[in-house]
Amino acid sequence: MASYSSIPGPDLHADFSSPTVALKEAPVDSALDEDDYPAELERTHTLWRRLGVWSIWVLAGGTVTLVIVVAFLAMLWQYGNNPDERSRIAHAIAIHTFTAQSTTLSVMIIRLVVAIQSGVCTSLAAALLLEKYGVLLPDVLHLAAIKSLNGGPSTLLLQFGHQLRFYLRSLPAITITLLFLTATASQLASTILLSDFDDTTTRNKRVDLPVSYGVEPKATWKAFARMINIDYWGSRPAVYIPFGEIQEAPRVATNAHDSGVTYQGMVPFTDKILANFDSKATVKNVREYTGLTAVFGSRVTCIAPDLEASVVTPDGWFEYISGQASFSENGDQLVSCFGRPEKCDIIFNCTMPTVTFLDEGENFTWTPQKSDDWVMSLCSVERYSYWAFDKALFEPPMQPEYDEDPRSTSITLVLNRTNDFGAASGSSTEEPVRITSARNKAAEWSTYDMRNNQTLVASLCFSRLEAMPKYVKMESTVDLSQVTITWDHIRSRFNTKSVQSLLGTDRADDPHASKSVLDMTFPEYKHEIPPVNVTDIRIAVNQALYPENPSDDNTMQWSVATCDFCAQNSGRTISIHPFLSALFQDIVQFTHHPAIGLQAIYNTIAQSAYYEELPAFTVSTQSHLVLSKSVEVPRQWTGFIIVVSILGAHIALVAVIVWLFATGTSTSLIGEMWHSVGQVMNEVPEHLVQDSLGKTDKQLRAACRASGLNESVVGRSGSRTLSARPQRRGSDK
Repeated sequence: MASYSSIPGPDLHADFSSPTVALKEAPVDSALDEDDYPAELERTHTLWRRLGVWSIWVLAGGTVTLVIVVAFLAMLWQYGNNPDERSRIAHAIAIHTFTAQSTTLSVMIIRLVVAIQSGVCTSLAAALLLEKYGVLLPDVLHLAAIKSLNGGPSTLLLQFGHQLRFYLRSLPAITITLLFLTATASQLASTILLSDFDDTTTRNKRVDLPVSYGVEPKATWKAFARMINIDYWGSRPAVYIPFGEIQEAPRVATNAHDSGVTYQGMVPFTDKILANFDSKATVKNVREYTGLTAVFGSRVTCIAPDLEASVVTPDGWFEYISGQASFSENGDQLVSCFGRPEKCDIIFNCTMPTVTFLDEGENFTWTPQKSDDWVMSLCSVERYSYWAFDKALFEPPMQPEYDEDPRSTSITLVLNRTNDFGAASGSSTEEPVRITSARNKAAEWSTYDMRNNQTLVASLCFSRLEAMPKYVKMESTVDLSQVTITWDHIRSRFNTKSVQSLLGTDRADDPHASKSVLDMTFPEYKHEIPPVNVTDIRIAVNQALYPENPSDDNTMQWSVATCDFCAQNSGRTISIHPFLSALFQDIVQFTHHPAIGLQAIYNTIAQSAYYEELPAFTVSTQSHLVLSKSVEVPRQWTGFIIVVSILGAHIALVAVIVWLFATGTSTSLIGEMWHSVGQVMNEVPEHLVQDSLGKTDKQLRAACRASGLNESVVGRSGSRTLSARPQRRGSDK
């Protein structure tokens, strides 16, 4: 091989000549076959030595890093799709609104690892091509450099582009091409992952704050004075605020239905109160409340009654029913009388409403309003009866003081009648219609025949209401809804669906639906609850429903007309807000259980009375509150699955290339420049090296094409050409 001299730059005039070094060519033993090489060039190395420490750390450590990053992202995605405070790291990241930033940083690590691993795999693929599969002569020095410098897949693909059909027939070339695609796709990982993000809410930090939950006993008379002057039956509920609830399962007996005991814990806040603590918080953001508050207990049992009664129509348009009600012994399983026999008689004298009359054109004739709604009424039979349930709502010592008088169960007769007056409409009759035996009984309803094919359906209901301060824990895993009352323009009535959903009375329509309330428990309270009075639900409900002197005739009880177009008989019926009327009627028509409808009205009135009194509460205590916070977290898995699939394909391709390198090479050393050049120089003709001085790659490739060397395949298994074999370096020609 001739010696090489330095090449001065074109604009340099100084003497840069270097000392002459005499290079003595090694004699070529003509006895050696041209495929025989010195022993030192045939030396093999272990896989560890061939890969090198850097490559091993990149391949092994990078894969472990990718697994850790994917596990971290999976934790964030699991939390975002199913928020759980027990995942402390993900929860802390979310409430500090750092989830998107954490994802971006994770993607930065992914892209860095993928890029470095792709560079190492590019060197492995170049080594495979040089040692086992062979490369075209014009590309040999490029691949030698790529093998030692850990360039990216694009540098190798650039060389493939000159002879694509030749290179893509080898497995390393195909694998590195696929690796280039996965590495490119990984650059989009951040965009793909962030497409899964959406706004939601999660639990914020727990805070301690004082709350008012009642009034001192000496101030109770002020609350009573206010409550008796408020008509809760005739008032529209201002708002439905989420509440905590414990509900027993309903009980069903023969011809009877029991709603079960329901406890409702009031959230002692309004939006205005919470605004003093957090300007963005509302009551629907309450995720947990632990402390003292007012708890309302209610239970309603309805039984199919046996009526002995008379129905009269004294003025032609209003009907009255009076008599005595009893029930079979099956009802004794739920309620029983503890008084003397005469105290146990259930005597009633009630109004049965009719529908509103209309003016029919110019003739001014009166006809009933046609309606598909049930014509229902609630007759307040007895405010404090001698009938009682098998147990109190609050067991001693939690039982309210007023329960020393056990007469706390009220009786209500629910009446439903047809609205077809027939020929008798508009005519009065003093002749009563006797009702003695039910035509049939279905569940808690008894059906009786009346005149003109009219029917009367009745149910006898017993209600018990109590209220007291309790230490509660109320919590929810999701934000709740504050129901707003809307108007149904099509039906010309209030829409009650949202309230039914809140109270859970529409669950039969959707078995997967859940009540929009807080789950409530009564944890142990280690301190004594001070003497305090809370809103008395019995006063709020009964004050209007069971007046002391309902009319001039003290034997006539008042009734509530719970139908949309019912006529009000002044002095005999109680005005009820159309929303409460629609709520009761919708629930009863949907469930066929008047106990559930009555309980819904009681709970509505209890809420209205409580939040009416809340600003006047003077007794306060420390409580614990957890609100929700709006965060942006992953809400679906699509982007995550795509990115994990890309990384899975990347790791699989890396494993394939490492396996090919381990089984297909024996002498290649990764990252060693002199070794790489020395490995291929034996295959490069000497005259090509000499002629390359001062030429570009493009010029050199053109020269190779002109001489036919561009088809020469150089490889460790021996040089060859696609048409003719090239000369060995060291030959004369």
